[in-house]
Amino acid sequence: MLMECAQWITSSAPKKGAMVPDKYGREPFQHRSLEMLDNLNAMQPLNIVTREKVQQLAVDVGLDRVLRWKPKTVRFGGRSD
Repeated sequence: MLMECAQWITSSAPKKGAMVPDKYGREPFQHRSLEMLDNLNAMQPLNIVTREKVQQLAVDVGLDRVLRWKPKTVRFGGRSD
C-alpha cells in the first residue's frame, strides 16, 4: 500500500511549497520529469495510509468476517480476538 501511495504522490501535479530551498544555496538540477518527486517533501505516504485507516477499510469491506487468522492485539469492529 505504501508503494501505491508513494506512486500516487509522485505522479500527481507538483504541489505548492514542495520545493525546499537548499540550506547551502546550491541550485538543484531541474527537469520537468523530476518536479513531482518534490511532492514527497510536502506529503509522505505514512501520513496518508495509517494503521487506523487500513483497519477501518478492512472492517468496512468485511475482511474480519472472512479472515481466519486474527492477531490478538488488533480490534476488529469493536471486539478483540
